[in-house]
Amino acid sequence: MIHRTMVRHRFLLVIYPAQGHINPALEFAKRLISLNSHVTLAITIYLHSRMVNKPSIPGLSIVTFSDGHDTGFNAIAGGDEDYKLYASELKRRGSDFVADLISSSEKQGHPFTCVTYTLLVQWAQEVARGFHLPSALLWIEPATVFTILYHYFHGYDNYINEKSKEEKASSSYSIALPGLPLLFSAREVPSFLLVGRPSFLSFLLESFEEQFQELDKETNPTVLVNTFEALEAEALKAVDRVNMIPIGPLIPSAFLDGKNPNDTSFGGDLIQDSNDDGYIQWLDSKAEMSVVYVSFGSYFPLSKRQKEEIARALLDCRLPFLWVIRDEEELSCMEELRKKGKIVKWCS
Repeated sequence: MIHRTMVRHRFLLVIYPAQGHINPALEFAKRLISLNSHVTLAITIYLHSRMVNKPSIPGLSIVTFSDGHDTGFNAIAGGDEDYKLYASELKRRGSDFVADLISSSEKQGHPFTCVTYTLLVQWAQEVARGFHLPSALLWIEPATVFTILYHYFHGYDNYINEKSKEEKASSSYSIALPGLPLLFSAREVPSFLLVGRPSFLSFLLESFEEQFQELDKETNPTVLVNTFEALEAEALKAVDRVNMIPIGPLIPSAFLDGKNPNDTSFGGDLIQDSNDDGYIQWLDSKAEMSVVYVSFGSYFPLSKRQKEEIARALLDCRLPFLWVIRDEEELSCMEELRKKGKIVKWCS
């Protein structure tokens, strides 16, 4: 009789230290663990210290390393040069840590079988290649965004910028890219790609270029995308030399397939939940699919004028709304807003 021993895969998951990376990464880890894999999550000391409720998941180990900014680094507040220095230090320290971790794990008899990493830590792929380990990019954005960026860094940069200049005189949708069925306006492509247009994310351009240069070093690289086939069928097939695999949506099981009704939280929030404001109970009191949700993420800054315009639009729509504002300030119609909807600093 032949006995076959199942090999338990051990994944090393390296993520960029930001809120938008930790939650989908944790959901991805849960998926891998459900398939009898073990996951080691490598995060910065700062990110780990900021996690409100640190996850305790069987099959998940969390290891930390210093990026040189253990009290935090604000990429938005600094300039482009500040970010370049930070990215360089993150790469140097992170590469050394990941290399040591891979080496020590192998010596201890439980080697990693695959390295996965989120965007902006492309150096993890380089380290994996040095150890002859397979790797995969966990792309937490839509497949369409990946395709736009891929084409931009493969000969379409001048085309996209020229088309964006032409649009200043009209509101046409004139940007067409291979494999994507829709035409785009300049406002619909990532703002940091457009030369000459101010963007608070301009510091990311060089890092994303490095991301795609690193992918180009691989033959048919694997990119795991937080999307699903029915939503982005064309975009997932738009780049022939990249193997894009939909694995989304990366949300807790209770809200997806119901296999684990107790899995109702991402587990990686860096900001204290605002449920002291009773927004969960407030939502439960509203009819299904009746509430407008407004949030611009963890970093995007809104001017007071923009907030006033959003406030007026929410009042004009005459529907209940849940609005997340990180830096809440008094608006001219605040009393009316609080009567019609709910304003919180964070929710998850």
